[in-house]
Amino acid sequence: FFFFLAGFLCFLKKEKYFLASVFAFFASLTRLIGLFLIIFFIFKFFEKKIKKINLFFVFSPIFGFLAYCFYLWKTTGDPLMFFHSQPAFGANRSTSLIFLPQVAWRYLKIFFTADFNFQYFIAIFEFFVFFLVLSVLLLDLKNLVSIKNLKLKIKNYDYLALNIFSFANLILPSLTGTFSSIPRYSLFSLSFFIYLRKIKNKFLKFLILLFFLIFHTILLVFFSQGYFVS
Repeated sequence: FFFFLAGFLCFLKKEKYFLASVFAFFASLTRLIGLFLIIFFIFKFFEKKIKKINLFFVFSPIFGFLAYCFYLWKTTGDPLMFFHSQPAFGANRSTSLIFLPQVAWRYLKIFFTADFNFQYFIAIFEFFVFFLVLSVLLLDLKNLVSIKNLKLKIKNYDYLALNIFSFANLILPSLTGTFSSIPRYSLFSLSFFIYLRKIKNKFLKFLILLFFLIFHTILLVFFSQGYFVS
C-alpha cells in the first residue's frame, strides 16, 4: 500500500494523472483507506487542472474499491466481507459504526477500571498516539485554512488534500470501536510528519526525537519478546 501511495503522490505532483490514477486504483484495491485518494483528484478537478473528459481519473480510487468488492462477492458471497469479518481477528472490533466520542469514553473507562498490566500500557499508548496525531493534524489544518471577511482562504490545495486524507486515515480505523493498531495506521497520516518537519525550534525537535527514541526502544523490547504492541 505504501508503494502505491508513494507512487500516486509522486505522479500526481508531476501532473501525470493517468499514472496517478493507476496507482490510486491499486491503492484502493489494497487497503480501504486508498478509497480516500479521490480527495486529491477532487481538489485538482476544482483547481481545473483535470478536464471534465478525464473524470475517469477522478473516480479511479472508487473503481479499485469496487473491484475488490466484486472479488469478495464472487469468492465469499459478501462484497463487504473485509468489514463483516473484523470480529474474527480478535481485536475487539465492531461491525457497527462507533463514533469517536464513544471510543474515547471506552478508553477512559479502561484507565479507571482495568488492572495495571501490559494491556493497560498498550491502551494508554494507543490513546495517546491517536490524540497526539489528531492534535497535530488540527494545527496543520489551522495553518492551511483561514477565514477572512467571511471568505475561506486556502494556502495550499495539495497540502490541504493531504491533510484531509491524513484525517480520514486516522479516523477510519476508530469507527470499529477501538484505537487498536492506531500507532501503525497513523504512519500514513503524512501531514503529521510534514508538520513536525516544519518546526524550527531545535530544542523542541530534540524533545520529539527523544520521545520517539524512548518509545521505539520500549516497544521494540516488547515486540522482540513476542508481545503484540499495536
